[in-house]
Amino acid sequence: MEVKRYHNIPFILLSILLMLTGIWSGLVRLGWQWLQPQSSFALLHGVLMVEGFLGTLIGLERAVGIKKLWGYMAPLFTAAGTILYFIFPEYIFAGALLITLGSLVLMLIFVKLVSIHKEVALWVMAFGTLVWFIGNIIWMTGTAIPFIVPWWAGFLIITIAGERLELTKFLNISENKKLVFINYFGLLFIGILFSTFLPGFGIRIFGFTNILIAVWLFQNDIARRTVRLDGLTRFIAVSLVSGYFWLGFSGLLSIIYGGVLAGMQYDAMWHSIFLGFVFSMIFGHAPIIFPAVLQIKIIYKKMFYAPLILLHLSLLMRIIGDIIMNPLLREWGGMLNGVTIVLFFMTVISSLRKNETL
Repeated sequence: MEVKRYHNIPFILLSILLMLTGIWSGLVRLGWQWLQPQSSFALLHGVLMVEGFLGTLIGLERAVGIKKLWGYMAPLFTAAGTILYFIFPEYIFAGALLITLGSLVLMLIFVKLVSIHKEVALWVMAFGTLVWFIGNIIWMTGTAIPFIVPWWAGFLIITIAGERLELTKFLNISENKKLVFINYFGLLFIGILFSTFLPGFGIRIFGFTNILIAVWLFQNDIARRTVRLDGLTRFIAVSLVSGYFWLGFSGLLSIIYGGVLAGMQYDAMWHSIFLGFVFSMIFGHAPIIFPAVLQIKIIYKKMFYAPLILLHLSLLMRIIGDIIMNPLLREWGGMLNGVTIVLFFMTVISSLRKNETL
């Protein structure tokens, strides 16, 4: 069966719906007194955003790339599992199982890609999906979410870094430099592993490694060169470079705060990664990913910069609130984070040209 572009639309809509629900849950978790569809709604924020929104979106991107119908089981399982986890709390294990199966399918997609292309960057991304799968297995045993978050973050960091490593083939970077970079992922995995049973030690290794990864990317990524260009190319580069700053900053916070498992320091440490780093990467890659998935052209607008700037300013506001223990500053920073993300996706969608296919 040939996969048509319109088959991807339901997955895009589902991922956006999960993102919006995740933002809603996150704002409730921050303290906004809004309607809650269930008593544990605030606790679902991480699952909705990472497993649901990001897991489905990344799975869809790779399913489109491999052009195999079975690849769509990855976004299907993660979306269905997250929805089941959300709507029917009594079937939490079934939802977690579906999500874990989705991560397994994504890992198999990369195994297939590696067998065809045999590129180091693909091996790195495959390793990232393995980290996600292992983390989900541990989650299914009943381990508390704060101990699973490093596994989820590791999956995203390694996957994104692998994608950036893939583009270094266009640059004159020595094999030794690339080998050093690849070794960082082994060190990151050690930190993640220790964080599960020795959080203070493991998170500090994790944070130190994130600083190393951020510095390497800042020095060697093609974005450092393309930032001098114009238009969409510059926007992507600015998004990526700003994301590397937040990854390095999160590493510093991880070293300072160690294995805190709740509270404002926890919020600052992890949202520097998930909002500062990951969403900067999403902002930078969305103008490429959406047209590729939907096979529709996108018209670049300077307006793209508005949500990117607002993301960084609102995140800075939130983190300052976390550090100085000011709940009001933190809550409004979080609110603006959510508004900014919605604004960005509205900007991208308004830039799609439905009558102009690729």
